[in-house]
Amino acid sequence: MSITGPGDARWPDVLAAGDERRGWLLAELDAARAELRLFRARSEQALRRAEALARLAGALSSARGRDAIVEVVTTVAPAVVDAAALRVAIALPGRTVLDVAGAGTPPERLPVDADAPLARAVRDNAALALADDLGTGVCLPLRDGDGGALGALEVRWAGRTDDDESLRSLLDAVAALCGQALQRAELTGSAQAMAGFAARLSMTRSTAEAIEVILDAATTAFGAELPGLAMRDEGRRVRLWYHDDVPGELAATFRDLTVDDPRPIVRALHHGERIVLRDRADFATRFPGLPDPVGRHGMVTTVALPLFGADRRPIAALGFGWRRERPLRDSDLALLDTVADLCEQTLERVRLAAAEHNLVTRLAGRLRSSALAAPEGLAVATRYRPAMSGLHLGGDWYDLVRQDGDRLAVVVGDVVGHQVEAAADMAQLRTVLNTLIRLGVPLEEVFLRLTELLGVGFLGTCLIVVVDPAARAAHVARAGHPHPVVLPAGQPPRTVQTANAMPLGMVDRPMTVTTVAFRPGDVLVAYTDGLVERRGRPYDEGVAALHRALAAVRDEPVEVIADALLRDLAGSEDDQALVVLRHLG
Repeated sequence: MSITGPGDARWPDVLAAGDERRGWLLAELDAARAELRLFRARSEQALRRAEALARLAGALSSARGRDAIVEVVTTVAPAVVDAAALRVAIALPGRTVLDVAGAGTPPERLPVDADAPLARAVRDNAALALADDLGTGVCLPLRDGDGGALGALEVRWAGRTDDDESLRSLLDAVAALCGQALQRAELTGSAQAMAGFAARLSMTRSTAEAIEVILDAATTAFGAELPGLAMRDEGRRVRLWYHDDVPGELAATFRDLTVDDPRPIVRALHHGERIVLRDRADFATRFPGLPDPVGRHGMVTTVALPLFGADRRPIAALGFGWRRERPLRDSDLALLDTVADLCEQTLERVRLAAAEHNLVTRLAGRLRSSALAAPEGLAVATRYRPAMSGLHLGGDWYDLVRQDGDRLAVVVGDVVGHQVEAAADMAQLRTVLNTLIRLGVPLEEVFLRLTELLGVGFLGTCLIVVVDPAARAAHVARAGHPHPVVLPAGQPPRTVQTANAMPLGMVDRPMTVTTVAFRPGDVLVAYTDGLVERRGRPYDEGVAALHRALAAVRDEPVEVIADALLRDLAGSEDDQALVVLRHLG
């Protein structure tokens, strides 16, 4: 082996090779350092974006109403996406104009059919890239849970922004948060409108008053226009009631109606058929050759809603529409059912000139046809017995709400008082709770949402039991109300113990939901305190008497059980509402 030294002729080549390798290593090291700096910068940017997105989510979850949501979006969202300017447009369902705010400019109204990016994003329900004198940007639709456009977000950057996958994901997340917040606000607004509608209807004392309230308030929750109410007149004639703002030319086309008129609102009255026409092409398809005066006056989506009497025969039909196409989601159809329920109760009450006592009896005991039919696997009996007569009204009520999967929500409540105010309070509470349950609000949040919607002006209690025969379980939420009683097959009755709960109007956080077994042959009883409370007797003794009465008739049908409980626990000075269920297996 030969080792060369500095005097060797090859030594300069070795030194040169070493210098070259050293230079290459230094270059690699510089590149690695640059890549590390870039990685750190990107990580810091991702962290800042995640923190900003979390702040936006928190602010939106606390926002109440559309105005508050718009304020959060226009003040917090720009920092999330590093935007130079940001605007948001809200598209109320079926309306022809957008409410636009943001970017430091005064609020404005923009027609949905305008040739502007925000309008196009809503109209086409699609994202739109922007590149003009204002710089680069994007318009994103804000969608509800069914994919419909509730509005749009316009984001602008001062300079050019490269196509960044992480930025696109961030924009999608911001749009999703905004869409969810807007949908919550829409639900809340509809529930508030329903509560006000129920309160106004409960105070009407004549057919004319009821019709005026229906035309004025029934469509508020939907943002609809041109409401009309068709009712039977003398013989085969039909009279249409409407507001003064209906154009005279349009009103003239609905004079001299008879029950065999082919138009949708009369068909709904005559046949009890709910008719939803998505657009005028749908009208032309379903009613070929029929004139369309409503369409000629700018209506696009229209609804004819039948209203039924106690004998389930149609007694009226409510019609209204929108000037822009409005697909009706499941939640909208649930609200239509609620509107129909309220209108039916009121029209029937005033039409029959019932006493105010009958008003409460009907508000507490009358159920829609969907609730009257027990789900598969359940037998249900309901009772309401007022404590007083004449003009002394009670505030106890029960309600049954069908849910998917043959589940049934049982609601039993009690409002303090025996006057007209208690009836109004009860009507509001029953309506709002019914609406929240139908719209799928989680059981643990129902009473919290009720407090947010109606405040603390009510004094009362409530119990909600969601019975799931297929799962053999019952889920219980209780707001200061008497505990339900379960009678397992072959075992003695027992009280279903739940966590302590504040009364209605005082719930300020999600409730604890208690789940109990509910198997074939089991019986469950929900009731108001009038069933067990007696003057001069401890409350626990009344509950024990209920257990004894229930055990004595455990093998009887639920209708017999309900009658026996009212008979054996007679003597109350208060109203009594009672629901008895049996799992049939």
